[in-house]
Amino acid sequence: LRTVSLLRNKGFGFRTNTVLTRHSCDNADELALFLRNIAPRIVNLISFNPYENSAWRNKHSNDFQCCYRDQAAPATRIIDILEPAGIWANVRYIPLCFMKGYESHVCNFLQLQHDPYEWEFGASNLLSPQEIDDLVDTAAENCVLGTTRDDKYHYFAMQRIVQHNKTVHACSACSHRLVCDHIYTQYLEEYGDDGYEAYSGETVTDPLVYRRMDTRWKRMKPAQ
Repeated sequence: LRTVSLLRNKGFGFRTNTVLTRHSCDNADELALFLRNIAPRIVNLISFNPYENSAWRNKHSNDFQCCYRDQAAPATRIIDILEPAGIWANVRYIPLCFMKGYESHVCNFLQLQHDPYEWEFGASNLLSPQEIDDLVDTAAENCVLGTTRDDKYHYFAMQRIVQHNKTVHACSACSHRLVCDHIYTQYLEEYGDDGYEAYSGETVTDPLVYRRMDTRWKRMKPAQ
């Protein structure tokens, strides 16, 4: 809070990250009012997911972890409180079907590279120019998402990060199956296949289909 106060007094904007755990979700209203008061440019609500290469991938019965349904309801509540104050909230790493009606706020791996405040894949993974060129060529040949070589490269790179994620029966019939990160192994083992709901209609191949409907996530909130 001392740092936040200093930044605001100096005219700097800032963003915040909050992991969606049982503790933060149980105190969603209090958290939202706190965030509204300190007025960050953007709030990132990050679903706790022990991804494949993390130290948590084989840890179960974490008393702070909660299911997507118990994360989504508080997340939408926080969005509703922050939105009138002009503060954008991203919800990261949660299946789209748990955020129906709020999909434009979902920023998973396939949307991440278009977030202007996040790391670019090649830089964050310390790739050499040759490694990037090779990956661009591979993506151009194999990635069905995106229309430009740059977009295909970014989408292909993000797909590799979540390539070990799992699907459930609902995913096979879902029109959004190509633009979803799907389910982390530890999460599926912990909570099973409850709550997933397939989208109907034609197959979606644009990961930004919802983000394009509301582009406020591109703009920074002016410093107060």
